[in-house]
Amino acid sequence: MIERLNPLSREQTAAWEQDLRRALANARLVFDHATVKGSAVESVLRVLLRTITNPRRGVGTGQLRDSYDKLSGQMDVVIGHEFHPRTTIGDQTTYLIEGVAMVGEIKSVLTSEHLSSTLANGQRLRELRVELPDRTVVQASPSDVERFAEQPPFFLFAMESQLAMATLLERVRAAPSRSVDAVFVLDRGYLIDFGDGRGCFQFLRRGDRRSLPGWQGKDDKTEVLEAFIDWAIAMTMPVRVPINPVDIHPRYIAIMEALRPA
Repeated sequence: MIERLNPLSREQTAAWEQDLRRALANARLVFDHATVKGSAVESVLRVLLRTITNPRRGVGTGQLRDSYDKLSGQMDVVIGHEFHPRTTIGDQTTYLIEGVAMVGEIKSVLTSEHLSSTLANGQRLRELRVELPDRTVVQASPSDVERFAEQPPFFLFAMESQLAMATLLERVRAAPSRSVDAVFVLDRGYLIDFGDGRGCFQFLRRGDRRSLPGWQGKDDKTEVLEAFIDWAIAMTMPVRVPINPVDIHPRYIAIMEALRPA
């Protein structure tokens, strides 16, 4: 079992789950394209994240960029720190990685191909270099600092899945390097990587309440959204960058200027 951090009542959480299901059902009535259906769910989930996290954090969508001009793939959800700058050029928003608290991908129906793409996107994300300034504030255990201070948490959220939870667990464990940190499937269950089990957010074994390490979860659809909310709150707490990353890394100025249209 996991620690409950969800500020919403069970009735409020159930109402949000109904909103997500309704958004997907309405999109299926109107649209055939899977991307459009996923976008409908993305909109509701981003509003939920704005509701449960610090209201001064920005919740959007876009790509992450480091000060060496390396880009991540497109992210369906990006949660920035309070002082985070972002640049929008055309219809593309770019977030500087030092100011990002959490990122994620959202699927209406998770397929094997989607999972492969997400795992690859997560490994591409880990290639970005984070250089935190001296005045960075960290509120976390040493375990969380090691995992998340220089690598933002990355989640996959799906409404439905063609893959069983056992298959999902096998696939994420088989990834050659760190990729996704948690998988939530609303109609099946959830999986979360608890690292060495010494982080602030833990999975406790019933009975002796020992913290279990590695991938843990639940093959049961009854508490998926609650688990997602608990995890999202825990993951957006540890690191806060109180100043603009551009002030610390002047390389960003040249990068952003080069990207702007003439």
